[in-house]
Amino acid sequence: MEYKSCRFIEHGLYFKYNAEGSISLKHCCNMDAAPECEQALLQKVRNLDDVDWDKVLSEKRILRENAKKGIYHPLCEKCWELTTKEWDDEDYFSELTFAHIMRCNSRCVYCFFGTHEELYNSKQMFVLLPLIKNLISKNLIRFTGSLRYMGGEPTLMSDFEEITNLFVENNINEIYLPTSGIKYSKAVENACKKVPKCEIFISIDSGCPETYQKIKRVNAYNLVLKSLKKYSKNRKNRGENIISKFIVFPGYNDNTAEIDKWVNESKKSGIKYLSPDVEMTYATQKEKQRYWKHIYNIIKYAKKKIRENNLNCIEVVYLKMVKQWVAENKDKFENDTSDLTCDLNVSDKTIQEIKNEISSIITANNIFNKPVLNLKSQTEITEIDNFEEILYECVLNGFTIILSTNGRRKSLMIEEALKIANIKINVEKKGKFSKHYQKICPDKVIITG
Repeated sequence: MEYKSCRFIEHGLYFKYNAEGSISLKHCCNMDAAPECEQALLQKVRNLDDVDWDKVLSEKRILRENAKKGIYHPLCEKCWELTTKEWDDEDYFSELTFAHIMRCNSRCVYCFFGTHEELYNSKQMFVLLPLIKNLISKNLIRFTGSLRYMGGEPTLMSDFEEITNLFVENNINEIYLPTSGIKYSKAVENACKKVPKCEIFISIDSGCPETYQKIKRVNAYNLVLKSLKKYSKNRKNRGENIISKFIVFPGYNDNTAEIDKWVNESKKSGIKYLSPDVEMTYATQKEKQRYWKHIYNIIKYAKKKIRENNLNCIEVVYLKMVKQWVAENKDKFENDTSDLTCDLNVSDKTIQEIKNEISSIITANNIFNKPVLNLKSQTEITEIDNFEEILYECVLNGFTIILSTNGRRKSLMIEEALKIANIKINVEKKGKFSKHYQKICPDKVIITG
């Protein structure tokens, strides 16, 4: 029968580990973006032996029947996976997702689980291999779809190599694996050689060891780069879908210099597929929306650099979620329609005082259509001790910025703002760096005097 549905509604099964030690069975990992009470849950158990498979299959049938009527979970209604086509009406699982482990070999600053001692590196509670073999014996798993992992770090699963090899040797069509790349896997290498669509995402998030260690809190940059190169070398079609991922996180790697280093190092290493992405909570938590414009601009810059270097840009789930939201709110997100200008005196103020004033301005106006900020100073603005931090806060919060400088002192943050932010700078003609700033972005620099 032809109708609008998706492969996960039809034949998806997602195993998700919960903080209290249980495991949830859902049809899709996108359900995690909703509050628990609003998620489409197939079943929740504390022991895999307690799963009532007849009930799970019954719930899947309800999902399919609703799709035939055009009824979907709110998170499914606008999902890019929805497709109108002929769907079969059989009971089996072909889209398997495993996220039943919280162990990891890095401790990323942006990771939700890394901040929770009771979860981070906790014991692996569930071993799935016996269950998978049992479902195969009942013809409830078919190898016509995909195998997907989430984490923690999937390669640390006690049965990761066996599960992966089992699906590879049964000619699975697609494998999706986000991994730190710290532990090299022979099973993944085997998948790279044999699986038609093998997407291995390694989050390196940096272009140098120093930034990597600051974000990942482990010293493994060169090891991870080696894994990227080795998987690429073993991949059919010259490294297709071995992907270096860069998750933008404010205060750590949200600058064009780090993007440049990442792209250049990837190109030098023979890595042809790059994925700039947004950290999960920026796609799902409203309180972080005030920084979206800055992060979005950084990602736009990364895409531009990737194209300029004849590399391939890959977009994944959280970036797609942000793009979808931006498309629905384009006017207020991309176009600042406010005609209000606020003077912000930055002289003799601490960075905390500046942050407080910025928060007050945002609260009094609109989180997206913010007024223009005119930065004022009684002295030369670039000579203020904390000027770089002040300008960064203005850029981070997505303001349109106006400032004046004599151009005698070079500012790295002015250079950064000219590349990615909406800014107008008045620079005195006699200033040493006036032409330097104008060369970076002529449309944003006005030479005066």
